[in-house]
Amino acid sequence: MDKILTIIIPVYKVEQYIRQCLDSVILDEKQMKWLEVIIVNDGTPDRSGIIAHEYESKYPQSIKVIDKENGGHGSAWNVGLKNAKGKYIRFLDSDDWLSNLSSFIVELSTRDEDLVFTHIAKFDVRNQSSLVSKISNVVFNQAYDTSSFDINKIDENYYIYNFWYCTYKSDIFQREQPLFVEKVFYDDAILFMAPYILGSSMVFLDMTLYNYRIGQSGQSINENVKRKHAYDYIKVSKSLVEFANRHPNINKNQSEQRNFFLYEYMKFRFSLFSQLPYQEFRTIADDILPYIIKNAPYIKLSPKAKFYSILPGYLGWYCIQLFNRYILKIK
Repeated sequence: MDKILTIIIPVYKVEQYIRQCLDSVILDEKQMKWLEVIIVNDGTPDRSGIIAHEYESKYPQSIKVIDKENGGHGSAWNVGLKNAKGKYIRFLDSDDWLSNLSSFIVELSTRDEDLVFTHIAKFDVRNQSSLVSKISNVVFNQAYDTSSFDINKIDENYYIYNFWYCTYKSDIFQREQPLFVEKVFYDDAILFMAPYILGSSMVFLDMTLYNYRIGQSGQSINENVKRKHAYDYIKVSKSLVEFANRHPNINKNQSEQRNFFLYEYMKFRFSLFSQLPYQEFRTIADDILPYIIKNAPYIKLSPKAKFYSILPGYLGWYCIQLFNRYILKIK
């Protein structure tokens, strides 16, 4: 039987969470035949890989473990994507889990849209509470044309294209391999832009699927971690521009969505690394800004980036610090 859904799970140092993750993708015997779970053991030093192989031995027709040397989150996703056989692909981090997968896979068996969106739940480990983030201002179960869909009417904006909310038709990514930047943080940034450029149709389902664990000290959304990995911004940003430039034949609506995402992404990252000491900030800014101006003139510079491009060097950085310290506080 052809697989309806492939779930790709990268594994690295998640011994305390992996059973909850894997238990959430176990269905009844009939539905397990529709499911392919690819667990990529990214050279984890703990027992996560051993536990993954336990599940593989129990469900050999549906669960496959690929053991590899450590190459990072993006590397694991690329390996999973390369080996995926399902009609649809769902990315799942191994410290998160899924709900309502049984109902979801039944729904997928009747769909043919390129992008399928569902709600997410954010589980905060600090107070053990869960909050559902629902997609709003859409008609559920109605197919939309991706190239004409107005992303601005949704509260989540371009976030809905990322793997928390979205399940993807496999064939839209197969020709783009390797899709993810490797050995960096924020390797999933491409998913905020690629789906609406590569896909042609989309549908929203009124169900919660992905459970996202937040509040952990080492997560990439943690502010200290973001500053620590600010240099990854250069590599990821350049990969986004390269992807955009490989797909120039898009309509006005897609161009506007692409430009909106890239502007917001660049603005946020520039603001983040503007908090770094001067020499670190300058190393990044003097690399990425000329690159963007030359290779992506369609991206509007953020106020801070534009200011630094006009007044580069220490004086520009110092003025940005004054803005961060005083103007932002007033706002």
